[in-house]
Amino acid sequence: MMDKDDRRKTITIKLNGNSQSIENNDSASNAEKSEKAIGVGENHHKIEKNEIADELAAATKESESSDHFDWILPDEDAFAGKWEESEAVQKTPEEKSKNQSIFSSKKSSIRKNKYQFNPSMFFTILFAIVIGTGFGLMMLNLVNAEKGELAGQTAATTPGEAKETSVAGGAESMELPDIKTFVVQGGVFNSSESAAGKKEVYSSKGIPALIKPVNDQQVLFIGLADSIEDAKQVGKQLEGKGAEVFAKEYIAAGGPLENLSAEEKKVLEISPQLFNQLTSSVTAGILSGEISGEAVEQLEAYEARLSEIDEGKIKNKGVISAKDAITKAIQQANAFHSSSDDKALVQLQQHLLTFLFAYQDLAQS
Repeated sequence: MMDKDDRRKTITIKLNGNSQSIENNDSASNAEKSEKAIGVGENHHKIEKNEIADELAAATKESESSDHFDWILPDEDAFAGKWEESEAVQKTPEEKSKNQSIFSSKKSSIRKNKYQFNPSMFFTILFAIVIGTGFGLMMLNLVNAEKGELAGQTAATTPGEAKETSVAGGAESMELPDIKTFVVQGGVFNSSESAAGKKEVYSSKGIPALIKPVNDQQVLFIGLADSIEDAKQVGKQLEGKGAEVFAKEYIAAGGPLENLSAEEKKVLEISPQLFNQLTSSVTAGILSGEISGEAVEQLEAYEARLSEIDEGKIKNKGVISAKDAITKAIQQANAFHSSSDDKALVQLQQHLLTFLFAYQDLAQS
């Protein structure tokens, strides 16, 4: 028998279905050595060639059967195909049909949900819209309520026409004194239209006229004087021109004022004294036909004091209106003193009535 290392070895490798054989050179050389050894053995041992050949063939066959094996490398395409095939084999036809039905049902449900109306989502969105709208309206009502409250506070402090004469804002304050005078009324009316119609009639006759609302009525004022007796005398002259007259005492009430500038305060401090001086002058002009030089000098002194006040620093509309009216009254008094024109006396009385009611509204603001 031969040693196992002396056997011939062959390796077969299959690539993509093609076989390739590789012989082991060591096995071949061992076989040659074996043959040489056999040859030598013939000389020393009388062994028949046939027996040796049989043993050699048997040994070679045994070596080939034990040392020969195939290396098979899988084809990728074939492997992939077999893998899919094996998966297909593992799933029975029933399972396939079941999976396909589940998949198709999911697809169909997805399509339905995509286009189908969703009540839950709809009511969620609707609820969010309602809540958001309600919250917005609530905030809007709060803002409007605050604005209304502020407007109510403003209205409470500035009644009637005094809203337009509210103070712009200053650091000064004062107590406005009452102004007492005597007026001639030309009638009391329930409607502003009736009062306005009567005013036009008086104006066309050269009678001063000014309408003032008093206790829900429209009172028409057509003259004034420095005493009740003089007011009655003035009324008689106006009655001769076709006016309905009634002489009475009139008090323009004062009161506390705040938030005034220094210039506004100066105007209001001068105004009551100046008004009384102008009333005496106009009474003298109506009853005697002239204004004395002494009265004119006093009026010029007041006028100089007013001219020193910076009008740019007067922001209160009531103060502006009062200052404008009393300044124009001074000018008309000077004009009558120079010309003795009755029209100047009419304008003088008109401006004095305007000042009186502007002063009154300012005190009530």
